[in-house]
Amino acid sequence: MGTDIHSIAQVRRNTPSTAQWETVAVSICGDPRGYNTFAMLANVRNGTGFAGIKTSNGFPVIHEQRGLPEDLEVEDDNVKVELGKLLLAWDWNGNVVSVTSDEASGLRYMEDATYWLGEHSHSWCTLAELRKFCAEIASKYTTMAVGNTGKCDTPINALEHSNLGSLLVALETIRDRCSVTDDDVRYVFGFDS
Repeated sequence: MGTDIHSIAQVRRNTPSTAQWETVAVSICGDPRGYNTFAMLANVRNGTGFAGIKTSNGFPVIHEQRGLPEDLEVEDDNVKVELGKLLLAWDWNGNVVSVTSDEASGLRYMEDATYWLGEHSHSWCTLAELRKFCAEIASKYTTMAVGNTGKCDTPINALEHSNLGSLLVALETIRDRCSVTDDDVRYVFGFDS
């Protein structure tokens, strides 16, 4: 059985009296299944596949699971989303599409202006944290993955064998569209089984 990620992106909007996070996208990059990415984001299936089958020696983790942000309005693992504030959407192949497109992968399944964030391993990171992790750790880290011999004998680079690069580009696009800083873009996610 597979594990999938469910994600939103938020930007921090500064008002005269407070700073508030606003959801501007769901299903970032189409929420592709990528166990190496899941390992580095939240220590999910890190080095193992279905039924505990060894897939690699594992990957570094950006940080331990943080849970959902305290200021996020969530009910039964569903986050409320104002559809009129969504700026970007992706199809199942990770291509940017119009929010009104039938190809917008995550928007098709939204009900009552809520988006499901999965039932476990919730966490989040800012674009600044992700950029630093990619540059200083994932790009320099090599692990041994299961190769043709069935043993962990194939070296792979963590960044190159994950979706972190695509995720970084997607969050940068959001940052640029919203004219905010890397610290003002937040990626929030969870997993299903």
